[in-house]
Amino acid sequence: MGVPNAAMWAVLVAVLNFAPSFGPVAGIILLATVGLFTLDRLWKGLLSPACYLLLHLLEANFIMPVLLRRQFTLISAVIFVSLIFWTWLWGVPGAWLSVPILVSIKVVCDRVPKLSSVSGLPAS
Repeated sequence: MGVPNAAMWAVLVAVLNFAPSFGPVAGIILLATVGLFTLDRLWKGLLSPACYLLLHLLEANFIMPVLLRRQFTLISAVIFVSLIFWTWLWGVPGAWLSVPILVSIKVVCDRVPKLSSVSGLPAS
């Protein structure tokens, strides 16, 4: 697409992709800035962030849910209670982090034998 040091930018946005919510936004802004400053046409400068956005949306909404469907099954009511609790406790950041926190708690409970009875609660 004409962006200089494309492999470096690809690795950087791949690492940013692991930061929930903010990482992909930062990656799009970074790629748009690099593309707009280094390429001569507007559409060429916006092509790499558009492709990254498309790939991220496909990965986040279709590929990962299909791959992780059986491993991370949670009851909707437990997700809702977690969302209410963490939003009450921390506000908007708590709402963003409520499901990752719940999944982390479930994974820990799955791995610790004494907590296995708690682990069975959120699983469907």
